[in-house]
Amino acid sequence: MKKKRNRGQVLILVALAIFVLLGFAALAIDLGYLWTVRHELQRCADAGALAGASAYKDDGRGSENNQTKNKARRRAKEFAIKDKVIASTLDPATEVVVKFKDEDDTLSYFQIRVETSRTAGLIFGRIFRPTALVTAYAIAEAATASSNVNCVKPWGISYPWVDSNQDGIWNNPETINRDCPDPPPDNTDWYFCPGTVIKIKVSNKDNNAYPSPQTEPSHFFALDFAEMTRRMAECSGPGGAAGYLEWITSKCLDDCLTISTGNPMPVEPGNMVGPTLEGAQSLINQELNELAKVSEWSQECKHPIFPGDNCDVTDWKLSPRVFRIPVYDPEIDQLAPGNDDIHVAEFAGMWLDHVDPVNADGQATVYGRWINADMLAGEGSGTPPGTPKLLYLRLVK
Repeated sequence: MKKKRNRGQVLILVALAIFVLLGFAALAIDLGYLWTVRHELQRCADAGALAGASAYKDDGRGSENNQTKNKARRRAKEFAIKDKVIASTLDPATEVVVKFKDEDDTLSYFQIRVETSRTAGLIFGRIFRPTALVTAYAIAEAATASSNVNCVKPWGISYPWVDSNQDGIWNNPETINRDCPDPPPDNTDWYFCPGTVIKIKVSNKDNNAYPSPQTEPSHFFALDFAEMTRRMAECSGPGGAAGYLEWITSKCLDDCLTISTGNPMPVEPGNMVGPTLEGAQSLINQELNELAKVSEWSQECKHPIFPGDNCDVTDWKLSPRVFRIPVYDPEIDQLAPGNDDIHVAEFAGMWLDHVDPVNADGQATVYGRWINADMLAGEGSGTPPGTPKLLYLRLVK
């Protein structure tokens, strides 16, 4: 009789154990299902955030600009609903939320937050509750490129500043403009804005030589990339006047030379007048020889275009006259006479406009314009860009 009671107890325990094990199995299945849903939501949020931040990269402006903000919102929602979550795409009106700095104080103007959600029906957990709300979010930004930048020209050009005393030299505390205001001022000569004319002055007379050791308006330093490669000991590049000319005229001679902000860049000991003029004119000639057409500046587009093109046509990006240059800060770099270093503060985009020939005083001028560095590749758009700074996209969270 006692054995029968024991067998009955074991049967009850086994039944309870099976029930518990089935419960854990059901829970594991539901948790795995919800994890899959969250993974799909995260993929949508990541895609939407990066797509939204690309609007900042294209325009060179952040969400403080309503036109750029609206473009970022449209792109974020468009890409967030491209992939399916539980066999159907997200509803952009109810399941995708886009936030900017004015809605989330933790964000910067060049950041965007995309939140995705989906109510998922439970498989076994519906005994206790039929559905569960699953959410995900991602934050992306257009950050200033600061490391491993290549394919730049050997011209170090200063941030513009307000020459309040009109002495032609930067003096502390004259205001240095490291950004472009929104909206840009009518006269952008003293601002770091797309379209601002850069006059690179050169001279072939010793008593009137440019560049001088002082930072002056339209001032540039000829950079010794050959010396820089020697310091890095990773590769070797051509030096001297002929080497400097080759760094200018080659499309990307510095494949093995990657530059980062803060890097010291040696300045050529001579003023390199001849190679500068020859190199600049060579780039203009290359455009005509390679593309059989000549680009011109469009004030409406805030970038160069070819005759007959509108702002959305991107053929001009193929021109040898469009390139990146390093920018230095005159508040940091004040050189003594002779060979010395300047330091990279930013990377910017430049379009080579034209070259004035040497005049009777032995001076010549190379004219360029700031452009949005991120318009040098990709599709872009006709929206006037807001900064020449080189930006790149990254996920923050």
